[in-house]
Amino acid sequence: RIFIFIILSQNFNKFLSYSKQHRYLYDVIRSNHHICGLRRNFNLHDVDTSNLNSKSSISDDSSPRRSSSTRRLRMIADAKKVSAELESLETKNVTQPIKVMNHWITRTGESTSSQSPLNNSISIVTYNILGPLHGEGEKHKYAPVAVTKWTRRRDKVVEHLRAINADIFCLQEVSKKSLAETFLPGLRRVEMDCCGFAASTRKEAATATAARGSYGHRQIGCAVFYKPSKMVLKASKRVHIKDFIPLDALSCRSHEFYVDVHSRYNSMVMVLLTSKETNSSFVVANTHLYWNPEREDIKVAQTLGLTEALSVFCEELGFTKEGGFPPVVLCGDFNSLPRMSMDHKGSHVSGVFEFLQLGSLNSSHPQHPDSWFPIVNPSSGRPQLGTLKSQWTFENAYYIDDFENQKPQFTTKTDDFEGWIDHIWVNDQIHVEMVMSTPVQVNDFVSNIGRKAFDPMPNKNYPSDHIPLGIVFKIK
Repeated sequence: RIFIFIILSQNFNKFLSYSKQHRYLYDVIRSNHHICGLRRNFNLHDVDTSNLNSKSSISDDSSPRRSSSTRRLRMIADAKKVSAELESLETKNVTQPIKVMNHWITRTGESTSSQSPLNNSISIVTYNILGPLHGEGEKHKYAPVAVTKWTRRRDKVVEHLRAINADIFCLQEVSKKSLAETFLPGLRRVEMDCCGFAASTRKEAATATAARGSYGHRQIGCAVFYKPSKMVLKASKRVHIKDFIPLDALSCRSHEFYVDVHSRYNSMVMVLLTSKETNSSFVVANTHLYWNPEREDIKVAQTLGLTEALSVFCEELGFTKEGGFPPVVLCGDFNSLPRMSMDHKGSHVSGVFEFLQLGSLNSSHPQHPDSWFPIVNPSSGRPQLGTLKSQWTFENAYYIDDFENQKPQFTTKTDDFEGWIDHIWVNDQIHVEMVMSTPVQVNDFVSNIGRKAFDPMPNKNYPSDHIPLGIVFKIK
């Protein structure tokens, strides 16, 4: 007796998802998978089912063998139908090429698809790629599996990065497993290599997490890629931001706030690179701050910590504030809006923005820990940290006057939130030549008309729930 049933292994799981329409086929698979030792060269599409509906093939029930053969032919015919549906779905939702084209905008407002015409310039892009497991969670259940499942969108992420072809990439939510399996081999095709990776995970958890299966995706962090053909890596350091927040149990009057801050393992990776064309050195920092919109006080404290970590890194390299800190480009997902309201106008500048722009934050600011934490936890005392100060001041690249019209309306958009929370900051030794365009700009009336029509991400054109931002810069 020969039982013939072949379904390609790569379509097996997708076939099961359609089992409600073909339930009896599913039952056959589950109950008879152990007898599917079939001829290796057999092809499902070679079976002739043209006479399946003829009366002669189904009317004679006297022969059990013929009846059994008919049922098998029916199953094969339905399997063909399901296979065709799957191929159609795959073509429609998964394999469709990315239609996104990122243009670079000069200070004069001119648009170009290439950053190459500028001599001695360096391009850098920041991009939260949406962690492999994050995309498959409840938060993104509004999107079809075809665009959220990591195995469906990882190639699109790499394709998008290769199309941008920047000199430096600062990526967030990169898992240790995807770094090894996807980004290292994928970006080597454009001659890029990883020069730093910082995981946002406890050391003991990182040790216990094996890089096997989905467990290898639980350890996520920030990664920096660069082109060795254009730059030389001089130094690299990875840190947990909490370790550099100048906050101890004695100076902080709120034990609860102290515990809240030091229980967050958000990370940052810093690298010192030297341009082969100009022999000038500069620092690139890539970070990802705490996500919770109700804890702006923690984000402010983390911003203080990352500036302290930058100071320590530069001092270890021999730089001082008196002798001059190096040029710095600070990238990342700060989970912070420019202003405390989402319309970018007529409201208070957010705590993270004000601290980075001015190098200090008064305790009277609404998002300062002394003001914000008592609202979050009324039963606890105020931290009483006073004015927060830093050795650094930065300018947001998209806030430069010549790029005023390029401010993005959002860098992330889901079904229940949209906002500009990814940023690129530069100190006074960096001259920004161009910025990367975004789908919808704050001051662009035409693009804002279609703002609501912009589908929540990820979608068929955007493989992450964030969009990339980028600049082309020169060292002064």
